[in-house]
Amino acid sequence: MPRSKIIGVQTDFGRRNMFINGSLEIDQRHEYGITSQGNGSDYLGDRLNIEGLSGGGGANMQVVTDSPNDLPNMRSAKVTVTSTDTSLAVGDYYTLRHIIEGVNCKHLGYGTSNAKTATLSFYVKSSVTGIFCVAVGNGANNRGRPYEYTINSANTWEKKIIVVTGDTSGTYETGTGRGIIIRWCMGAGSNRQSPVGSYSANEVHASSNQTNLFATNGATFQIAGLQFEKGSSATVFERLSVNEDLILCQRYFWILDEKGATNDSVLAWGRPEASTEMIWWVPYPCEMRAVPSINVNGSSSDVYANSVSNIGTYTSQSLLWPNRKRAALHWTGVSSVNTSYSYDMVATGSRTWEVEFRAEL
Repeated sequence: MPRSKIIGVQTDFGRRNMFINGSLEIDQRHEYGITSQGNGSDYLGDRLNIEGLSGGGGANMQVVTDSPNDLPNMRSAKVTVTSTDTSLAVGDYYTLRHIIEGVNCKHLGYGTSNAKTATLSFYVKSSVTGIFCVAVGNGANNRGRPYEYTINSANTWEKKIIVVTGDTSGTYETGTGRGIIIRWCMGAGSNRQSPVGSYSANEVHASSNQTNLFATNGATFQIAGLQFEKGSSATVFERLSVNEDLILCQRYFWILDEKGATNDSVLAWGRPEASTEMIWWVPYPCEMRAVPSINVNGSSSDVYANSVSNIGTYTSQSLLWPNRKRAALHWTGVSSVNTSYSYDMVATGSRTWEVEFRAEL
């Protein structure tokens, strides 16, 4: 029997969901812990960027084990207001966003006369009812269109389906940069508001009808089951295996650490560069979107070079010869390096030292 007969009108095979980690199962940075960082650099689960708590309000944010009945045993992203912003300034915004890489959404044809319809679907739960907004825009933040939806019942999971009209104007990235940005707004000042019904040449987060979640201390906002797909209908949520989700996320971010070991564990192998220097070879788990930068967390006293004995740690570290598939870490200030030996990089069981490899959009 032809495949078209088996699945009816469905004609596109493979992954439908252009979001990565729409299940919110992967949270490499916080391991389901709380973050309150709102300056645009942090993530609420991998790929769901906290674009900003840009105003006087604050929040605790966490990936939690609370999900709608349609998606049992899944996770959701939860925002809990800890300090209010009852009068939004024109430039204030409280927004989560998912940035889709251009190569993953170019088939929608945004920015051309052949722009395709797409459908956004997600579940939402909030202690505050009223009109909320999602917005669709380009990576350059000079095209945007808001869509309104209503939270009808407090503290109740509701599914929202929004048919998104393709943008036939503007420029949308088709390479490895920022393609389409989807935003979930929790409050926005007038500078980031635009009328519903059409795209404008602005960065748009909401319409003027957007409810201000941050007017209420202790208010909560949760989303789950995030999906964005080609076509005018929402299909059932496409759940991938945890390993598939993880590898897709690691194109943008991964951490060199001891992966949950309770005892000392090997992180990398290397060779001496000089009597006080080491070179460590670090292959990435997958090809990254771009040549990454690194960020080091924790204490250098919790990692050391080891061969026949522990010769200690470094005084400075840098990234050496990086590309999209591998790099080296260069340690200087290491004592008693024997240039005739090869060495292991070993992390202690204290679990503090780690290196983040970042190629985020």
